[in-house]
Amino acid sequence: MGEPALADTGLIARALKHGDSDWWMQTGQLAYEANYQLINDNLLDLAHLSYVHENTLGRNSMAWANSKPRVQRIDRGLRISRWVVNNPAPNYLDQPKGMLTDMWTSYDYMAPGVFLLQTRSYHPGTATACAMEEPAAAPLWSTMTSQAVTPIDERHTVYYYSGCLEKSFASEEQSLAQFEVFERAFAEDNAMIEAQQQVIGKTSEPRMLGTSSDHALNQFRRLMDELMSAETAMPAAQGIGFAAVRIPAQA
Repeated sequence: MGEPALADTGLIARALKHGDSDWWMQTGQLAYEANYQLINDNLLDLAHLSYVHENTLGRNSMAWANSKPRVQRIDRGLRISRWVVNNPAPNYLDQPKGMLTDMWTSYDYMAPGVFLLQTRSYHPGTATACAMEEPAAAPLWSTMTSQAVTPIDERHTVYYYSGCLEKSFASEEQSLAQFEVFERAFAEDNAMIEAQQQVIGKTSEPRMLGTSSDHALNQFRRLMDELMSAETAMPAAQGIGFAAVRIPAQA
């Protein structure tokens, strides 16, 4: 993990703080027996919500899988945005049964593994009215989550996460219900990623093959390689304070 004395607190990504008066916030953590980069890969392609999380975050819909993300390079990370069209409203918000929304989602994924996501839900048709660009109007409701992928060693990672709902729209009970869905979904991720790590561990000279949907995760791995190479080249006194454990890069 590098030398603690060399860590630069100025590089910590800004996130919604604990105790914010406008938001309900629930927090948790999950241990992984897997390399942290596999978890990064998973979070960099949210199309998996329609598959891995069919009955939780995917809401029994192909809306996430059918959406097309926009990937933008930002300082020390990526910004990934998309419209998720005709997405079922979550049950925990007690909206009308069968209600559909157009949901604008945008998240910054920052080195070495910090995920900052906001979603804004609108009436169906909003995405088309906005020409699939970012909306300016106030949403029906918003949610936020901040997550941190924290490597322990080559095969162990701790995943810290939060679920946040606006107090002006949702109750604390609804916030707790949202978080229960999050925890079931993250357990689904854990099972899938640990199985992936086991396959990699049993494979001599593993080499991952990329697909057309791997654009964001390939960019992020290249960014991480650039940052680690730059840190290795720095004098010790100028190090930025994170070292990373590696698994084979995707093609």
